[in-house]
Amino acid sequence: ARPFRTRNGKRTLRDAIYCVLQNAGRSLRAREILEKIQAKKLYVFMRKDGSVCSSSDAMQTRIRYACRTTPSIARTAYGAYGIAKESLNGSNIQDAVRPSPLGDAISRVLEDQGGSLRVKEILGRTKKYVF
Repeated sequence: ARPFRTRNGKRTLRDAIYCVLQNAGRSLRAREILEKIQAKKLYVFMRKDGSVCSSSDAMQTRIRYACRTTPSIARTAYGAYGIAKESLNGSNIQDAVRPSPLGDAISRVLEDQGGSLRVKEILGRTKKYVF
């Protein structure tokens, strides 16, 4: 169980995204995540000057960034995100600064196969590691 509130009592964007994906039970696109966050009023997007952000593009960009940098959320397809079944941060690449969950899932699929695969086959098999 993940904590859904920070010390000051406000929900973070990452927790709001996780909550939306958990309730959806499937992967969603950034636009769909934004719609559900706004409908349920889970998070208020603020600008640096403290005013409320009304730009849909800016809010979707922040959602995409949060999804890419959260280990418990994985990219399941181009532009779609879901909850990772297991933490995918333990990459076998030594020099990687911050491995992506999808990249780690792909490397696991290729290790399990022991050879090369086509892109469609790889993406089909990554669903074993990601939602």
